[in-house]
Amino acid sequence: MQPTLDDGFTKPLRDLTDPQEMVRVNDIKVSINDHIKKIRWGRYTLFILAGLYVLSGLISPLLNDAVEDMYIYLEAGIMATILVVSGLTTYRYIAVGLIVGLAAFVAYELINIALNPGTVFQGLLRKIAVLYFLGQAIFAYYAMRKALNRLAAYPVPAEELRLPLQLVSIPRTRQLWKRTER
Repeated sequence: MQPTLDDGFTKPLRDLTDPQEMVRVNDIKVSINDHIKKIRWGRYTLFILAGLYVLSGLISPLLNDAVEDMYIYLEAGIMATILVVSGLTTYRYIAVGLIVGLAAFVAYELINIALNPGTVFQGLLRKIAVLYFLGQAIFAYYAMRKALNRLAAYPVPAEELRLPLQLVSIPRTRQLWKRTER
């Protein structure tokens, strides 16, 4: 079977010659690229948070002699592992990795609050920042999917539609200027 000339396009091959249509396509691409940046920040938040749990697991036994060290190492290791796996999952399944990471963080904090109510206000800025970045990344993912569906209505190559799912920015469409004779 021979490949057709319009293989890789979602619609029959036609050029974007209408300037208004080209501006609409570029506006959608710019919004998708903005969503990609927010999703990347959500991924970075998962890895940074895992690093903070490892760091706190290493430093906390030095500060508290009353608690057995093994429990602190185990707690920090489990949370760091869950967050790293969630961060790595975002490379293939973006929404699943972000939602599992957010759910693990919220569950861990709720368990800490139930066991020790005094920890509600400890690290409040960190808790707010993590909730903000992960929540923003999850909403950005679904907004990006919606924008990709809008972009698929235009004659855009299929490889450009696959780039955002790998969190790679989409290049803008070049405008073709018609040369006028003088």
